[in-house]
Amino acid sequence: MSTQPLLFLGDKRRSALLARATESARRWRQRWVPQAAETFEATCEPPMPAGFVAPVASLVNSCWSLEISGERVAVLLLPHATFGWSVQEAGGLAAENVATAGSDSLVEKLEQEVARSLLGEFCADPRAPSTVERMATAQLAEWSRAVRAWTLNLNAAANGRNFTLLMSAARFESLAPARAVSRRDALESRGDAIGANAVALRAVAGEASMSVNDLAELSLDDVLVLDQRLGEPVALVSAVSGAVVAAASLGRSGARRAIKISGIPGHRN
Repeated sequence: MSTQPLLFLGDKRRSALLARATESARRWRQRWVPQAAETFEATCEPPMPAGFVAPVASLVNSCWSLEISGERVAVLLLPHATFGWSVQEAGGLAAENVATAGSDSLVEKLEQEVARSLLGEFCADPRAPSTVERMATAQLAEWSRAVRAWTLNLNAAANGRNFTLLMSAARFESLAPARAVSRRDALESRGDAIGANAVALRAVAGEASMSVNDLAELSLDDVLVLDQRLGEPVALVSAVSGAVVAAASLGRSGARRAIKISGIPGHRN
């Protein structure tokens, strides 16, 4: 497994990601209990060099992994008896009163479906084949170190319900891209993007070279022969970089000298 780079989030990207996570948790909760009024608060932490090493004993958390196209991209840590606190309405059966069940039990299958819906709400790609399976907690530190997993914690402060989601750096980046262009926003025109900046140009009719002594002896009516032939275009040159911007021919506009563009490098005439 290739190691993912460590990503850095600015305040705007972090805030946008947390808002997205909070909304995803709300939609997921509404899917199970439409009348639920719970709100989740999200926090996110960058990857730890040693990987995720928080206690994940079997009596504390159950661990479900999401694989997309055969690659594990996220792991969900749930309190035990998730079905109890996910499905029961207010005043219903408390989570701590639901016993842990075997792998073939109905409770196990229901918890897997809860995990599947949660992972799908947060980071699944509907276009790619995905699977959700229980993961051995012993693999957690190695996996989270290899993919530089970010930690998303979501808590419902009112009743202490919470869950932890670990996401690979690559999946995290797909949720919080560095740049995004709205489909509804048209790209700016080239003129608008460049703006009204000014650039100095020189029209070079030709060049010549001479010795310093000849230069010192120049006098009125001396004639200098340029290296350009008659009929060759004038070069329009950037005064800053010296790069040729265009070719042109000499002319006039009213009482002023002018040049007419005859060619631009890289453009088809």
